Amino acid sequence: KIIAEALCVNNTLTSLDLTNNRIGNSFENNEAINVLADALCKIKTLTNLILSNVGLTFEKGQVLAEVLCKNSTLTFLDLSSNRLGYKG
Repeated sequence: KIIAEALCVNNTLTSLDLTNNRIGNSFENNEAINVLADALCKIKTLTNLILSNVGLTFEKGQVLAEVLCKNSTLTFLDLSSNRLGYKG
């Protein structure tokens, strides 16, 4: 939550690597993913986002996808080592 709050006010960050931060597993519901998605919606300078091995499932990946598809600055996204399944 602290990282998400910092992202909302940061206007220079271009890369964010959250590898091995188990945000997908941190809550039974989607609270952590929703907080991150809200922050990603607000930051306009991010070009690289690495979410490798963060515990994303297909459902939680959908939450991020809805936000990221509206992001016009992101050019690199790493979702490796997550449990997105064949649908993801």
